[in-house]
Amino acid sequence: MKNYQKFFGSMLIGTISGIMILGILGRAATIGIALVAKRSINLSLSGSLQVILLAALIGAIGGIFIYLFQRIFQAKCLTCAIINSFLLFLISSFYLFLLGTLSFNFSVLQFFTIGVVALIFIIYGLIVCRLVRRFKANRRNYL
Repeated sequence: MKNYQKFFGSMLIGTISGIMILGILGRAATIGIALVAKRSINLSLSGSLQVILLAALIGAIGGIFIYLFQRIFQAKCLTCAIINSFLLFLISSFYLFLLGTLSFNFSVLQFFTIGVVALIFIIYGLIVCRLVRRFKANRRNYL
């Protein structure tokens, strides 16, 4: 029973952190990059909700990955965070490729955008890894 609590706790932490970091911070970064590039922001309710829902889904997957990396491989937090960030970045890029919205034109703006997105994923991985470790260490206090 304890493993299920840890599993769903990690998934919940990943989901909430995904909404906060990948969704909201990612949307803010998108707006910032659009303003710097002097392009239209295209801010709509449906677009924002889609970003937040996808961030929650990717966040839940990230929470599961962190749980598995820490449980199976006994990896350190930094290693878990980097591997998790890389895998989630690949999963989200593959999803965009399947939708047909991922295209490369080798511009400076596109490389800058990919760098910002990769940084956001690394920040997400580090925060989720720390929160999952703290949750697992202090689980008695939360239940």
